[in-house]
Amino acid sequence: KNAIYEAVNSFVNDYNSVMKAVADTDDSTVSRRVTSLTNETVSNQKALNRLGITMNLDGTLSLNKETFMNADMSKAKSLFNGNGSYAYQVSAQASLINYAADNAITKGSSYGVNGAYSSGFSSGNLFNGYF
Repeated sequence: KNAIYEAVNSFVNDYNSVMKAVADTDDSTVSRRVTSLTNETVSNQKALNRLGITMNLDGTLSLNKETFMNADMSKAKSLFNGNGSYAYQVSAQASLINYAADNAITKGSSYGVNGAYSSGFSSGNLFNGYF
């Protein structure tokens, strides 16, 4: 159980990193991808809640260790393992966010309206398999 908890905790941290990295984006493609990521989480909210994973108001996730450790691990494995799982869908959306952010950076000049460098995005290669 500890190894599964650590993997899920790492997933939650990576998910939160993505959400924080794109929090102030004004690129419509990135925003649509973030909405898709959020919708994937909302559609799995009941199953996630049973594992002690809740969505915060800012879109990040929280993991309650006690609830997780008392949960049915087969439920955790079904959410986080294999093609079509919640984790797989989140991974796909994170990759699409990264791609959209890379495109947003290369669209135009690297200078913003005020003559300062525009900020970039980086979600990295997150969610590359937890089990």
